[in-house]
Amino acid sequence: MCLLRTTKDEGRFQLIMAKRGKRAGATNLEGGRTNIIHLKHGDDSILWEQTPEPVVKEKVKKVKKKPPSTKELSKIRSKAASKELKDVDGLIAKITVPLNKKQIHELAEAGGHGSAYLVKKQWKDIEARLVKSNGKYTPKPTQ
Repeated sequence: MCLLRTTKDEGRFQLIMAKRGKRAGATNLEGGRTNIIHLKHGDDSILWEQTPEPVVKEKVKKVKKKPPSTKELSKIRSKAASKELKDVDGLIAKITVPLNKKQIHELAEAGGHGSAYLVKKQWKDIEARLVKSNGKYTPKPTQ
């Protein structure tokens, strides 16, 4: 018994020798014995042409990460609860020219001092160390 079926590639087919396929003597293009022959319609004739076996790319399976244990989760939550700006003095020292509030937020993010959210949350502490003039901030002069 033989079965001719279509494949996902348009115009490509498989001829499968289902019953006694090993004894049919069918060979692939490399000369090895097979019970599946890959075919397509002839380009310039009404004949079938044998084609090489298509290369099938395997989908990469995503590895599921195991959820953190309760101890790990507790550590993560405790760190998240105590988030503060890192090195506020360093951030103030980086302000060498007058900057507006938005520019200071961007400077803090780019410099690794913390997120814009943290700057906004602790803005009163930062503003206390700055002098505002014409909508721009500069560090307070040291005495």
